[in-house]
Amino acid sequence: MKQMLLYSIIVVTFFIFGFIGCSKPVVRPTTYRPPTSAKTDKNETAAKETKPNQADTSLALDRETTSPSEEDSIWQQLKQAQEYYARAVNCNQYGEWKKAQENFEKGLEILSNLDLDPEEDAEYAREFDKLMHEIEHDYKKTLESLGELSDESSVSAFVQRFEDLKNLKKENGNEEIPEDLLKTEKPSSGSTYEIPIEANYRVAKALQYLQTVGRKPFEKYLRRSGKYMEIMREIIKSKNLPENLVYLPFIESGFSAKAYSWAHAVGFWQFIASTGRNYGLNRNWWMDERRDFIKSTHAACDYLAFLYGTFKDWNLALAAYNAGEGGIGRAVVRQNKKDFWDLKLKRQTYNYVPLFMASAIIAKNPEKYGFFVEPDPLLQYEEVIIDKCLDLKSTAKVLNTSLETLRELNPELLRDITPPNVYNYNLRIPKNSSEIFWSYYNQLPTQKKTYWVMHKVKRGETLSRIASKYGVSTSSLAKGNNLSPKSKLRRGQSLKVPMIVTQKYATNEVLKNNASPKVISTVRPVEVSKQKLIRYRVKTGDTLFELAQRFNTTPNEIKKLNRMNRQDYLIQGNIIKLPLKTALEQHKENFVDKATHKVLIYIVKSGDTLWEIAQTFKTSLQSLKSWNNLINPRKLRAGQRLKIYVPAS
Repeated sequence: MKQMLLYSIIVVTFFIFGFIGCSKPVVRPTTYRPPTSAKTDKNETAAKETKPNQADTSLALDRETTSPSEEDSIWQQLKQAQEYYARAVNCNQYGEWKKAQENFEKGLEILSNLDLDPEEDAEYAREFDKLMHEIEHDYKKTLESLGELSDESSVSAFVQRFEDLKNLKKENGNEEIPEDLLKTEKPSSGSTYEIPIEANYRVAKALQYLQTVGRKPFEKYLRRSGKYMEIMREIIKSKNLPENLVYLPFIESGFSAKAYSWAHAVGFWQFIASTGRNYGLNRNWWMDERRDFIKSTHAACDYLAFLYGTFKDWNLALAAYNAGEGGIGRAVVRQNKKDFWDLKLKRQTYNYVPLFMASAIIAKNPEKYGFFVEPDPLLQYEEVIIDKCLDLKSTAKVLNTSLETLRELNPELLRDITPPNVYNYNLRIPKNSSEIFWSYYNQLPTQKKTYWVMHKVKRGETLSRIASKYGVSTSSLAKGNNLSPKSKLRRGQSLKVPMIVTQKYATNEVLKNNASPKVISTVRPVEVSKQKLIRYRVKTGDTLFELAQRFNTTPNEIKKLNRMNRQDYLIQGNIIKLPLKTALEQHKENFVDKATHKVLIYIVKSGDTLWEIAQTFKTSLQSLKSWNNLINPRKLRAGQRLKIYVPAS
């Protein structure tokens, strides 16, 4: 009897193993379902069991296609990213590390373009974060197994790999770090680093990492830096900050506008949405100024200046740029140490300053450290002030250039069109192409047609907040949905959002000699001898104050141009003259001779307006906006710090 029982158990056991199989299991990562209750096909929601050698190229991104529904688009992109993640995990199991990295990077690229704001897209942001954390966790295994990084590695992978290296001796097979790397790195004749470069083991280790494991991506960053470095350096110099801060994007973004981190930081200087807003970087459906190489550099300089003013030490300021001033401030107080090198910090921040210093050392003298890279040419472009919404594809055809060129020059634009409802938008076009641009300007369509997307209302959202997100007016959003501008919304309610507004706010006609609007050259600015004017038809609700803000002038100047008396007021339908100032003219107006002026810090009080502050300190509204990189003067908040230059006497 016992023998029969034992025999039965053996047969059943073999049957089970034969049914299941003994091969390696194929990992199925968590499948992400849309937060809504919409039904989906089981085959679509299940993770695909794709073998590493059967890559599906149909998932490539197509920027030309615009989904009619924002909700559907977000879900589709999350699903695509998740499929790349599933493939990467399977590649890891087969030990195909390069294919795994390729799929991880494709998934990260999709997520970086999606860029959800946790404050505005809470439900999708939770799914987004879940997927990001899983990628971060499993990507570590890939990075640990790779002997070196490919040149396609993201900056997140580049920094993560250095964090995970316990000892470079094991990675490189050397018994000890070469002696010459431990010597003090001194500036070459006639140059200075300004921020002292330390000669210690941690900097030497970072230097060796860039020369070995991180060589390929760093070569790519060196090459790409040529497009932007001199532009950024000039901005940094204008802010009286150390010039070698220009090397910080090497470890922040690799000089890529599309760089994206685990913490939702975006762009060349890696701002999260909230910090970007604090330093004047706007973000909506149409554009993200964190991706702009000029605007984000201004914001980064202001933030770094604030951090240095807080800690009075550049190493601590840099650490705080990475970890936040609160975290570094608490570490200094808790550990009672003011030297960065003595502080115990999280691994990423612990490695941040050494990696910055190593990047600066190599970038100053690449050949000395074995990097023979020809930098990409500096971007050459002009800025034209446009007064209507333009499609980049049509504009590129007129200029006989590529859509990709216009995207590279205008990285803040997310939808391949300039934002509607933005007055006097500065569009960058290739150098020496302004003449042909203006000759075709009036023929360029604002957009082929107006179209709509569906937005599902989330908890706490209002019409004004949704309108701000998409860059449309509250009234047009309300009108399109048969609502009052003050209507209360309910969670789950669907709204139609008009995606293109074709209204022009001013004509392109220039009064004097019927000439084209002045072009701003970023390479060699040209002096402007005569003030340019435009004709503007007064609309309902216009005021002198609002027009002055919009066109960077003053109410008194508008009155003088139009010979208005003190008691005169604007009349709907009347045509008035308004100044069209170039960036060069505005720069001259805002220029401050710091030898004869001193800076004051003004703390904004509740109820303050920028106009009142300008009047108090006898300066102009535009100067205040320029000194503090303010985009919208109405968005002052109590406690905000403003820089104001006043005569030193």
